[in-house]
Amino acid sequence: MRNHVIACSISLTLVLALAGCAKTALSPTSSSDSDKPTVSQLQGNTPLPPGAVIKHDKSFIIGTGDNWFGRMTLNIGRDANIAHRFFVQTYPQNGWTLVSSVRTARSLLVFTKVDRTITIEITEGNYLTTGEAVLTVSPLSKSSPTGATNITPLR
Repeated sequence: MRNHVIACSISLTLVLALAGCAKTALSPTSSSDSDKPTVSQLQGNTPLPPGAVIKHDKSFIIGTGDNWFGRMTLNIGRDANIAHRFFVQTYPQNGWTLVSSVRTARSLLVFTKVDRTITIEITEGNYLTTGEAVLTVSPLSKSSPTGATNITPLR
């Protein structure tokens, strides 16, 4: 009898654990895939590396096209060098000026445009994870109330 109770308890635990892993919607979703803007609508003049995929759950994007701002998180695959090279070569061709660049396992690029700034943080992947790029776009302040030093673009 005791073995039967133990076996039933283990079986019930396994069934509940597996049921918890199932992807069943408990309530209707508020938006469909057709409501989501397309990648080209989101990015505007901020091109993405080939094969990059936007991680919508880790992104916070306000607006679309050339006026969007916020944070866009990308899955860039395992080779962060490709993404880094893409940003450094492609963004100046789209009117962005490279202001700062730090190249490490977690690289940082800063670009400016007439009225916007974009900071790109690139994290290398490894054999378990893929690389990630986080693009943070914001309006560029015309004047600094703190008297901060002007930044000279890299040449």
